[in-house]
Amino acid sequence: MTVTYFSGAFISPPMSDASELAIVLVNYNNEADTIDCLASLAEQTTDHFTTIVVDNGSGGDSFEQVRSEFSYPVYLENETNEGFTGGNNTGIEYALEEGFEYLLLLNNDTVVDEAFVEDLLASAEESPPEVGVMGPTIHTYPDGGVWSNGGKINPWTGTTTHRLPDRSDDPPRAVDYVVGAAILVRSEVFRDIGLLDDDFFIYYEETEFCCRARKHGWTVWHLPVSGVHHKETIEFEHSPFRDYYFTRNRFLFVRKTQSGPTFAVFFVWYLIRWLVAQAIYLTAIKNTDAASETLRGGYDAITGQTGRNH
Repeated sequence: MTVTYFSGAFISPPMSDASELAIVLVNYNNEADTIDCLASLAEQTTDHFTTIVVDNGSGGDSFEQVRSEFSYPVYLENETNEGFTGGNNTGIEYALEEGFEYLLLLNNDTVVDEAFVEDLLASAEESPPEVGVMGPTIHTYPDGGVWSNGGKINPWTGTTTHRLPDRSDDPPRAVDYVVGAAILVRSEVFRDIGLLDDDFFIYYEETEFCCRARKHGWTVWHLPVSGVHHKETIEFEHSPFRDYYFTRNRFLFVRKTQSGPTFAVFFVWYLIRWLVAQAIYLTAIKNTDAASETLRGGYDAITGQTGRNH
């Protein structure tokens, strides 16, 4: 991986009053959403943050379009697509070198309310020091339904849910994981347990990261802070790309986090309930490409294929 650090008109070094928080966005051939997200960050009620945009090997002029719109972020560039994990890790490494206290990984297909960063930092500052990973409430865009408010993991099946019963008026609470669309992490956590695991490339990486943090003694909290709007549907949409990585990475996630009887039960469930049943279902609805990629994802999972493979 080669990273280019842009200087001059396109880079704004972190200022003393912006050293508290680094916000990392990854762009990959999606300049329209990235520009929308940056426009919302430019309207924040606090300037105690620095925005880092990592271009993940986009083709054409995608990165140039983003850079021509805004001069305030730090711009970094990977020569190739390193996935959600590698793209964010590039920004994380830069932020750690610069000494930021908190890092917010924010999907580029989000927009945020003008008080979001100020409210998030205030809530994080009130959290006990052992709370190392935090996530706000995330709403769908533009309808405003709850997309995520903390996550729960079933270790026996590797299934996850990131929509819990509505408790928006409750205080912060411990959860199994928070989603990577907006995940706030104390810098000490990265220094303690490492970065996102590049074995995943995309999907399940934040779930494994939260489990790894909890294993090392950190607590994961959902913060009842609103203001993030995600351009993502609530329902899972099948595609060859998604079905491949979700199938492969579910197995990879459980293999990395579970052992003994739990993994044995999962393995049987994975073969019968997920691989076979899912492939039959996708074939029945005439989505044969997704069915094929589900089976390929299962084969690659069992044979130990990791990283980018699509």
